[in-house]
Amino acid sequence: AMKANARIPRHHNPGRICVQTIQGHIRMHAGDKLFDLPQGRTLVLDPGITHEVDALEESAFLLFVAPPTTSEG
Repeated sequence: AMKANARIPRHHNPGRICVQTIQGHIRMHAGDKLFDLPQGRTLVLDPGITHEVDALEESAFLLFVAPPTTSEG
């Protein structure tokens, strides 16, 4: 959950992520794109994409993180 006008600074995850806004309204900057995620919207990012999150209002979201894949041969 995030309070209005809160920010999660730029970071990345080695696995794929899926973000679904369940309350409020967030905006994600990912790479060189801006994604608007009001309640009910979902965004999936490939592994390693640098991103940041801004809460436009008090918000809650679900974050699913897939472990990075390994190429063991």
